[in-house]
Amino acid sequence: MVYNKDMGKITDITKQRNGKRANIFIDGVYRCGLELITVAAAHLKIGDELDDDALETLQMRSESEKAFDRAVGYLSVRRRTKREIERKLREKGYLPAVIANVTAKLTEYGYVDDRKFCEEYVDLYKNTYGAYRMTAELKKLGVDGETVREVLEEKLDDDTRQDAAVEAVRKYLRTHDFDKVKLMRHMAGRGFGYGEVRDALSAIGEDADDVYED
Repeated sequence: MVYNKDMGKITDITKQRNGKRANIFIDGVYRCGLELITVAAAHLKIGDELDDDALETLQMRSESEKAFDRAVGYLSVRRRTKREIERKLREKGYLPAVIANVTAKLTEYGYVDDRKFCEEYVDLYKNTYGAYRMTAELKKLGVDGETVREVLEEKLDDDTRQDAAVEAVRKYLRTHDFDKVKLMRHMAGRGFGYGEVRDALSAIGEDADDVYED
């Protein structure tokens, strides 16, 4: 690695207590901390000379590697959207350039895929929530509206919508007295449209005795 000889010289490299980062001293003065993997990849050693641009590049690479590991940790819990990853990294104080670098790499590796996230979400909740609820939740999580619309069209046919509405009505009426207004309000909160609820009631009967029958 070639450095500008007009800049300072690395006089010490010490490992931090966490065992994952190193302190970089230039001309006897602490300048920054870098991930050990960054130090190793750049083959840094005492005596190397660095200019400001080279040091900034190394810091950016180090922060990106740290942020990438943090993002992978988030993803190990569950799949997340690009916007969720951006928000979490932003909350940790990473610079926009670092966040952009990390999300680009995650997307390239297939770790972040908003369409796949949307498909899995719909598969999980299509028998529980209506399209309106899923659309609102997916947009809030960061999936763009066009992707949501396309996936819902692919995943939710008329029979699926109807079956979900019927099951939601039955489930509600197992623990509540039959009150059409309250039922409609409850179903709207779960993302079902008026027409879907009306058809579900028609399918199972509006009389409470009929509703309770499986």
